[in-house]
Amino acid sequence: MPLPPSDLPTRCRTLSAGALLVLATCSFPTDESADVFVTVAPVSASAASSLVLLRGEQLELAARVWRRLGPGDSVEVPNADVAWLTEEPSLATVAPGADRTGKVTGLNAGVAVIRALAAGFQQAESGALAIRVADPLEIDSVRPATVRYGGRVTLYGVGIREVFFAGLGAGTLIPDSSSLAGDPRGVSQMAFWVPPPAATARILVAGSGQLAIVTDPTVVLPLDLYEPNDTAPARIDLDGAPPLPAVPAVRFFNPALAREAVVRDSFATDWYRFSTTTPQGPHTFRIARSVDSVTFLADSAVRLAGAPVTTGWTIGSGRYFCKGTPFQVPEVRSDSLIVALKSLPKSSVDLVTLFTREGRYGITVVRAYQVTDPAIAADRFEENDTCDFADQNALSPTLRIDPTTLFLDTLSTDNPHDVDWYAFTVPAGPARTVSIGIQSVTTPGAQSSVLGDLDLYLLSLPDIGPVQVRAVSQRRGPLPEIITTSLPAGKYYIVVTDPIGKPTRYAMCVSPTSCGVIAPTR
Repeated sequence: MPLPPSDLPTRCRTLSAGALLVLATCSFPTDESADVFVTVAPVSASAASSLVLLRGEQLELAARVWRRLGPGDSVEVPNADVAWLTEEPSLATVAPGADRTGKVTGLNAGVAVIRALAAGFQQAESGALAIRVADPLEIDSVRPATVRYGGRVTLYGVGIREVFFAGLGAGTLIPDSSSLAGDPRGVSQMAFWVPPPAATARILVAGSGQLAIVTDPTVVLPLDLYEPNDTAPARIDLDGAPPLPAVPAVRFFNPALAREAVVRDSFATDWYRFSTTTPQGPHTFRIARSVDSVTFLADSAVRLAGAPVTTGWTIGSGRYFCKGTPFQVPEVRSDSLIVALKSLPKSSVDLVTLFTREGRYGITVVRAYQVTDPAIAADRFEENDTCDFADQNALSPTLRIDPTTLFLDTLSTDNPHDVDWYAFTVPAGPARTVSIGIQSVTTPGAQSSVLGDLDLYLLSLPDIGPVQVRAVSQRRGPLPEIITTSLPAGKYYIVVTDPIGKPTRYAMCVSPTSCGVIAPTR
């Protein structure tokens, strides 16, 4: 029988990096030693899932000695001593501790194998653990090797969670934090969108106080994922898997799309068609754009033959179509377009952008009704962003506007550059006086106390022919906009626009006499 560990010579009980030589000079009983083996694992449960050790940090390991009793059956050997050694002393050192523990210190980047040997069992199988010693930021690989604008590259390595900058050529990559996976203490991964003006180069990253450059270059093709989409729409299914699993309401998201180079004195087009089998639900479209572009949402009848044409409606960029007729309104240009709809008019809608200069933009589609100021919510007439929706509202007894009686309500433009359409009919008979007025009103709890500036339009819809502008009121500031005119029998539209991009609540009056004084109803 082997001697108990306490009876071993002191010089053979704790071994250092030269343990193998020492063992060779010690005399140990060897019967049944081949049935003994050692296991090694981190002491900390949190470290058990990560075998990455940063330079200068320490990791405590614990060794256990076992004897095989039979196939799949072992028993721990009590009070057995172990000796620790490192096979790569330039990468990591190991110092013995109490109760068969060893403390590893990381020195230089690389993979160090730490071994524990059972003292007194010459033929025993040693325990080994490979530990990666790393800098706080190391990029192991990037995939794919070739990418388009709007595509993503995934970085794999150590310290990915702490990356605050990633650059590719002249462009800055956009992190997708929802894609972070792996061990936060060890090797992990995260995807980054590639926007213009990124170009073929080696990716440079910064984080944890360090810079790192990827070894191999990433090739960037100067087109986005959805090109070509200038003469036919890129089709996007909103019913597929969400692009951000943590936020399933987001049905489409890409912040890194590209407008390609444009021939001088001409324009180019990006055209998307979004479809869903559940158009009845709310949808919000957010488009980050450049000021040298025109972006609008439209029905799916858009054709491109030099310029977009539609037989139906459009929303956005100050150019609205109603039943195929354009209706232009002045508005301050902005770098974004937000269109919130309580429901879609049909199972697919088009998003079209005309642009004269290359650049970057982004699109987000959310299956929810979103507003920029929570205090200014949708009013009871929503949805009424198109004349077609206004037609539907006019069929409802609770939403019908009768110009022969007084109508007074408090409504809202709930997003920047929102447009509200209201349909009404002057009954058969002689011409009637109709007075229409709107005035911005304060909103308790609004993000700004500054009132919006609204414009008022009166349009007619002849039995034959296009929609026509009958009257306009465009006074500056929140003062009342009032139109009073005599109207023959027929169908008309009231259109309220937001030229400055300031969501606001407003009181609206429709009267057969006068709307000279407009007071909010609530």
